[in-house]
Amino acid sequence: MNHGRAPKLAGAAALRFVARNITIPVPKVHCTFEHKHVKYIVMDRIDREKIGMDWSERPEAERASLLRQLKGYYDQLRNIAHPRPGIIAAVAMQKLYKTRSYKGREGFGQFAKEAEFNQFLRFGIQKEDGFFEATGDNSCLTDEEWSELRKIIDMQDHLQKSHRICFTHGDASSSNIIVKNGKIVAMIDFELSGYYPEYWEYTCAMNVNSQDGFWKAEVGKFLDTYPRELEIEETRRKHFGPRGLRGRYDWA
Repeated sequence: MNHGRAPKLAGAAALRFVARNITIPVPKVHCTFEHKHVKYIVMDRIDREKIGMDWSERPEAERASLLRQLKGYYDQLRNIAHPRPGIIAAVAMQKLYKTRSYKGREGFGQFAKEAEFNQFLRFGIQKEDGFFEATGDNSCLTDEEWSELRKIIDMQDHLQKSHRICFTHGDASSSNIIVKNGKIVAMIDFELSGYYPEYWEYTCAMNVNSQDGFWKAEVGKFLDTYPRELEIEETRRKHFGPRGLRGRYDWA
């Protein structure tokens, strides 16, 4: 049994959706319920050996096989038909969730197009709204920071025209891939999944915690790479946090 708040139920809905549509091994969800404002999920128990456990000690052939399996499963995810092409949203066109940032437990979206999603990621800042001509509170930013903010907007506006919106797990870390005897037996933790621009899986996977740093070298072997989008996302994370633009807010 798993328990938590709204993101957990979103993950249960995604698990059921994936199980119905493709052959990726995921835990079976038996039921969900709420008691005293806490959401509960009853699902199959998975004996967990995370793919990253002793990764460097695994034979090279085994590592290559696991990465091929993983590529096949992520390709399946990306090829799930979109019920409303172009919309950025979770399963059944519900709210999306992301850890720490993006309104956390409240969720966010949906978005009618990628331009709306990009504006959300940068808290509505546009070149046309006078922000870059403002003074006073904004003067705490250096010329380099101003330049990087402009670059984020320019690159997002240019690249958004070419992205496909596809189903995304949202947290392709090594801790969410379970293996046994050289086979992937489960993918777990779909709370952050949804229909996103095609680069989102890759950029999220590359922004891992320090304990999962070794995984960065493997991500490009099972996901398509998006170096320009990764540059944008790393620059954006440098300047924005859960509450807005860094330098204008007190970060806890």
